[in-house]
Amino acid sequence: MEMITELSKELKDRGAVLIIFEAFFSFFLFLVAIIGNSCVLLAVYRNAQLRTIPNFFVAALAISDILLPLMCVPQTIATTIVGRWPFSHDACQAQGYFVITLACASFQILTLTALNRFYRIVRTTHFYQEQNNNHDSTMFRSCLL
Repeated sequence: MEMITELSKELKDRGAVLIIFEAFFSFFLFLVAIIGNSCVLLAVYRNAQLRTIPNFFVAALAISDILLPLMCVPQTIATTIVGRWPFSHDACQAQGYFVITLACASFQILTLTALNRFYRIVRTTHFYQEQNNNHDSTMFRSCLL
């Protein structure tokens, strides 16, 4: 509790230049995350040759990486500007939930992508003999959950 009080005091005691810099930088990262990941989704949507299983994993990662800033960065920027948490306790709990859930989803998607690449590259004959494309669709569906 003492550490939270100390961090809260530091957040309130920042100068105007630091507050503007932090808010601008957070907003810049927000825009880069949304625009960059939207471009990935647009590329997969528009180009039929990009609609492969590995690129579907990339698209799922892009969706997760779009949702994280959409759900969490606005509250973070508001807190940065105001110098305290201006929202309710429920909003705090929701933001914590979304941060953890979406970050874990990104890690899971990356893990499934690595597994998919491993089976496709290292275990090619074994993959095609026993699993075929059902394995890919099962992995992709688990990403969406």
